[in-house]
Amino acid sequence: MQSLYLNALGMKLPRFKRPQLGALKNTLSYAHLLLLVGSFVALQLAYFFGSSLQREFNLERSILAVENRVSLDLPRLSLPNPALNMAGNPAQVHAYLEKLNALLVAQNLSVRVSSLQQFDAQLRFESEMNLSGQASHSHRFVERQLQLPGQVISLKLGICEPSLWQTISVYPLFFAVLLVFFLSPYLQRKPLAIAATLAPGASQHIALVLDLENKCIALRDTDYKVELANKPLCFYAALLNYCQQNPRVRLCQHAILPDELLHLANQYFMRLVALGHTIRKRPDFDTNLEKTLSEIRAALDELLIDYPEAKAAFYPPKALGEGSRSKMHNFALVKLAAGDWEIKGK
Repeated sequence: MQSLYLNALGMKLPRFKRPQLGALKNTLSYAHLLLLVGSFVALQLAYFFGSSLQREFNLERSILAVENRVSLDLPRLSLPNPALNMAGNPAQVHAYLEKLNALLVAQNLSVRVSSLQQFDAQLRFESEMNLSGQASHSHRFVERQLQLPGQVISLKLGICEPSLWQTISVYPLFFAVLLVFFLSPYLQRKPLAIAATLAPGASQHIALVLDLENKCIALRDTDYKVELANKPLCFYAALLNYCQQNPRVRLCQHAILPDELLHLANQYFMRLVALGHTIRKRPDFDTNLEKTLSEIRAALDELLIDYPEAKAAFYPPKALGEGSRSKMHNFALVKLAAGDWEIKGK
């Protein structure tokens, strides 16, 4: 909402209202925070275990691919063979291991050949062992045996382990925020269970709160609220005050409304203007009264859906039966008590 103010040149400029922390606090509750934290932890754990399973699957495929590649290249390598009294060619084997590891780096795999038989590849894990282009902070080794006619070849592979930060993603937080956003209306839908704290046999006291600062009606000690437009909000506030002061009054929608009631409604509307909720001219509270009362009843129906017995005190009575819209119909609140309601921000 915005209001107008005059600058030094006398021009009317909009003045934007600062966001109120109280309204934000009323909108967010412990249920929102609990849902956000719980869904984030659950989604993060699901992401962690899912990515771990996928990483292990990819790792096994990479190891199998390296084994197959080395097995196919063994006949062309000059490895030592004591049975045939062959010393082998260390330079050729080292060049092969270096070329093979360079190929694994280019393919961005987390597996490197550490040694083949007694020939060490002299890996430098700080620079060569990486996962998805990021340096690994730890590594481990696995050994496999390759079979040749009359000879068993030992193949040692180095595997880099991902760091903790590589197992955490921002996607769980993003989806957790979306989940809280979509479920927020349902979290605010039902008032807190006040009756559970009452003694057995005690009846629950329902108190109505009409909040001018947030333009809504709510139940005391709950987070649930229902917004109202300016005209029905001001008229309902005036109706509560007037009926409290005049418990035996009769108000008919086809008769002229009391000046005191209209004066109270105008006062509450000016309070909304002072709070910066509107810059429009003052409405005529004596016209379209049926529409105004219908909006008030609709808001109360939504607010008191779990407390139908409380409608008798706060609900402007509807006209019923034949000739219901005659002058005999009374919409005054005749069952109000002093502690049943309050107005904030007046």
